[in-house]
Amino acid sequence: MYVHGRLLLRVPVTPEVRSLVYRLFVFNTPFSVYDMIQIQRFRLLFVHVEGRTSARIEELYLHPYAGGPSFYQEDNSLWT
Repeated sequence: MYVHGRLLLRVPVTPEVRSLVYRLFVFNTPFSVYDMIQIQRFRLLFVHVEGRTSARIEELYLHPYAGGPSFYQEDNSLWT
């Protein structure tokens, strides 16, 4: 299962912030879902928006295929 979407964040986007968001998705996925899927990977675009007071997830889709290369090459080994 590939999670695609765009995240609008109030904090600057760093590898640590991206890793935290990926982990939030993984740790909040029910174990019963892992019985049905082979793998969980992400293709998320993180956008820092100055002045935001909260985080927002837009255009969230679940796909059975990757749908293209990762936006962040340094995340390839773990999450994408």
